[in-house]
Amino acid sequence: MLIRNTKMIDNQPDCKQSDKPSIWLTSKEAMKHFGLSGCELMHKRERGELTFKKQGNAYLYLLTLKGN
Repeated sequence: MLIRNTKMIDNQPDCKQSDKPSIWLTSKEAMKHFGLSGCELMHKRERGELTFKKQGNAYLYLLTLKGN
């Protein structure tokens, strides 16, 4: 799980992306993956504990996959 927030410009992070494979999860997918309610997910987003971007009215959460 990522534990940092990035500022977003045109839905792109303002820092270099990691070379690790990653995917963007919808809110529903993130709630299931992290075992959180919608409210808990929102609070983690607001506290900067998750990397996210807003696409239209939806929030997407970055999941970085562990490399071997």
